[in-house]
Amino acid sequence: MNCSEIDVKGYFLQELTAAERAVADRHVRECPGCAEELDRLRITESALLALPEEEMPRRLVFAAERSPRPEPSLWQRFWNSGPKLGFASAAMLSCAILVHGLTPPVPQTPAVAAPTVDVAAIEVRLNQSFEVKLAAGIAEAEKRADQRATKLAAANEQKLANEYRAEVVSLASQVEWLTKKMNVMRVASNYEVRQ
Repeated sequence: MNCSEIDVKGYFLQELTAAERAVADRHVRECPGCAEELDRLRITESALLALPEEEMPRRLVFAAERSPRPEPSLWQRFWNSGPKLGFASAAMLSCAILVHGLTPPVPQTPAVAAPTVDVAAIEVRLNQSFEVKLAAGIAEAEKRADQRATKLAAANEQKLANEYRAEVVSLASQVEWLTKKMNVMRVASNYEVRQ
């Protein structure tokens, strides 16, 4: 089973269902990496539980409450003042009424006949433009999909190569350990034979 499928933190916090917990329990017993992560979580929990609980000092609370508030600017005082804002609004409305009353009316021009529109020709042009843009969009999307697939394939190849190298290194270290163990056993057996 893949380690990424196991929620070690959920297993530690007992947030998994019974079936998920059984699978995780079996995996943690078999996987040294996940077992190490579980041990680290247990160590962290015990360290946190060992810390004493402390209250926040009162002087910090009072210092925060006494912090001076900045003086509002002239603009903020104007916008926060209802009477001043009402007076300014009434003055602007009065000026607008006065300007509207004093300006002469605009002479109306006679209505011009609306030009005839060839709807069919416009639809044909729109359809052609749409088809061209659709084809360009599809080509661009296919190009992006190809690039993404290429990047994903390269990333997968790199990941597999890294995993292969890690397996080779692990195997080499195990072979080295076994060789040392066999040498120790050989030396021990030669020592027992001499005595």
